[in-house]
Amino acid sequence: DKEYRRQRQMCIRDSFNKMVYMNGVLAYQREDYGAAVGHFEKLALMELDDITAGNIIYWLAECHFRLNNYREALSLLDRVDVLFASDKRDDAMALTGMVYREIGENDRAQQAFAEIVDFFPNSEYLRLAQMELRKGVK
Repeated sequence: DKEYRRQRQMCIRDSFNKMVYMNGVLAYQREDYGAAVGHFEKLALMELDDITAGNIIYWLAECHFRLNNYREALSLLDRVDVLFASDKRDDAMALTGMVYREIGENDRAQQAFAEIVDFFPNSEYLRLAQMELRKGVK
């Protein structure tokens, strides 16, 4: 019946769509950041584990950074940091530092890079953070 079909379509739309996810990843890899944002924003993140949700939110943030939407990027990066099982937390902190540097908030950029050194000593971004801290984030 009509009501059943409507509810089924709502469930399908609200559940995680792997094809949309893959299209977002491919657009991101092609550096088509606008298209990637369009795909990633269609995804329902509530049902996802922290790692997958963290990846999507991080990629959205990086897309917005590349599109010079710095405030949107920062808003998304704050969401990654609370996903404690996410493996993108250090990535998010590095990008946070770069966003703050880009918008001229050097103290906050320094703080973000210092957090990598303090909380993520095994991060692939450790050397970047140390370098940024040494040069005082210009």
